[in-house]
Amino acid sequence: MPDKDQPRTVNINDMLEAINHLSLEVGILRVAFEYLAFAIPEERLANTIAALKFEGQNESRDERLREQFKRLADQLEIRVKSQSSLFSRDNGVEEDK
Repeated sequence: MPDKDQPRTVNINDMLEAINHLSLEVGILRVAFEYLAFAIPEERLANTIAALKFEGQNESRDERLREQFKRLADQLEIRVKSQSSLFSRDNGVEEDK
């Protein structure tokens, strides 16, 4: 029976495969989350964007993580604007500039 205190060795190829798999999953989750902009009412999405922006300024977070929060908030804002523009054109309503 292996000792729980002994470090487990991992083959480098297995580790790289696991990292690649996790990277792919994170990418898929990111895209899926960005598409929520089309499913969540704009008022509620504004709260989510505000929370992401707050986390992007949260000094208790790592700088790289803060940058990712800011990036996600920016991407969601772009989707909301493009969604509003799309619906405005579809309904014959001119968008305010």
